Amino acid sequence: MHDDGQRERKLALARHMRALGQLHGAVEVLRGVLTEDPDDAEAHALLGLVLLDQRRLPAAALEIQRALTLEPELGLAQIAGAALALAQRRLRDAEAILHQRLAAEPEDVDAVRLLAESLRLAGRPSEAIQMLERGLAIEPEAPDLLADLGEILLAAGRRAEARVRVEEALALEPGNAEALVVMGHLRLQEGQVEDARQHAIWVLQDDPSSGPALGLLAAAKARQSVALGLWWRANTALSARGEGAVLAILLGAFVVYRVLHTYLGQHHETELASLVQIGWLAICVYSWVGPSLFRRSLEKELEAVRLRPDF
Repeated sequence: MHDDGQRERKLALARHMRALGQLHGAVEVLRGVLTEDPDDAEAHALLGLVLLDQRRLPAAALEIQRALTLEPELGLAQIAGAALALAQRRLRDAEAILHQRLAAEPEDVDAVRLLAESLRLAGRPSEAIQMLERGLAIEPEAPDLLADLGEILLAAGRRAEARVRVEEALALEPGNAEALVVMGHLRLQEGQVEDARQHAIWVLQDDPSSGPALGLLAAAKARQSVALGLWWRANTALSARGEGAVLAILLGAFVVYRVLHTYLGQHHETELASLVQIGWLAICVYSWVGPSLFRRSLEKELEAVRLRPDF
């Protein structure tokens, strides 16, 4: 006979482990639940979210689809479906799911957070900020919402406002990983590289696979390098604008290069035309090798962190 009390405790344990970044343990707990009841839609949905955290998209998609097939109206299954759509960059699908969820449950803060993330990825930061403020009207003392808002405000260049929100998040939950990462980026922008690095390490001590913390650690390392620092600043500035804006900027830059090169060629400015072409090729090569250099820098930095006796 299935013990509902034991099931609830296991699901709560899996959620807690996920929040702590103990993803492998959460997967094992949820597999245990599904061994007892293969048709537990909530367990399938939660397992799908954990697999998304592990960046195992095909496996996550199978679990989430199973949850939606078993219980299409289950809130957690809908949230997982939206999270999968976001991970696959199907932003319109994600927004449709989340609007439907919020129509049924206007105070679902998880849906609010995901919708804000979708808006951010779509290059609509003002709407994302409004959505997070809506969430805070529902839960004024939600550290994750405050951290999300701080992150978007920082990307929008509103540093003072971002600091206020992140400090509020950390006052409520000093170990909030997202807030620590955002504060680290704030410190990095202020030139406090070692302090930013320390914020990344605090997160990695609890969750060694944290993508945002690894990114902060690498960014701190890159900031100390002239070449990598230039690439990091350019990449950060472009990423903050959303994918559509990035494509428009890159296409516009190419068009400007071609027009300028053609104009100089037609006016017999062959040396200047050659310099423009060399400059453009140099930018292309730099943008191509930059990520590889950045990754190597991250690997070296992680080796140094892991060798520290107090880590």
